[in-house]
Amino acid sequence: MSFGVRWSTLRVRYGFAWARRTLRGLSWIRFASSYRLSSEEQRAYPALNLADSTVLARVAGILQSRNKNYSVHGETDTTFSDLATGPSVLIGSFNNDWTIRLSDQLRFHFEMDHDAGEQWIVDRQKPDEKIGARKVGLAAPDNTEAYAIISRVRDPSTGQTVVALAGVSTNGTAAAGTFISDPRYLEEFARIAPRNWQNENLEIVIAAPIVDGSLGPPHVVSSYVW
Repeated sequence: MSFGVRWSTLRVRYGFAWARRTLRGLSWIRFASSYRLSSEEQRAYPALNLADSTVLARVAGILQSRNKNYSVHGETDTTFSDLATGPSVLIGSFNNDWTIRLSDQLRFHFEMDHDAGEQWIVDRQKPDEKIGARKVGLAAPDNTEAYAIISRVRDPSTGQTVVALAGVSTNGTAAAGTFISDPRYLEEFARIAPRNWQNENLEIVIAAPIVDGSLGPPHVVSSYVW
């Protein structure tokens, strides 16, 4: 699902002005998107897919513009105790075990059929619907749209706030990064969101059209606030 760059965990210490409505109140963040490698030598030199690195660059650029400190760590170097020490941002889905563990508890989550070679988003309220279904494989393209889940929840297992930016494909992850880094999209969501959504748990399912191999502007497909 990625072509080489799998990244992992960004730890950030700052008052989160970025995406004020989406990430309100975080004092520091650990950023995780994973790599799964087969040898110790590979683990010493993890690769990062282009979509994950683009999302990381968007977040890092926002933090740097506000003179905030952060650090980046690999998912395989991250422990449960690490995530319990403060808020976290997770990047990626099927290449990030931490994201999958988080989303498995939520209404919108990721599913994969290894036998069929297919992956998609599931809505627990409509379990038969496969949102953004696509074939698995490096060469498998998205159809006409790329899908992602953007979530901000208080993880009951750690007691910390976790934000996840995760696509069914790498294109979906890139679309999530675009959505949270452009105030226009958050403002559009704010117009349809319930009152006091800034202080609640939140999941947003987005889609972005793919035109001639390039991502178009993302839009909200569904959301859930509780």
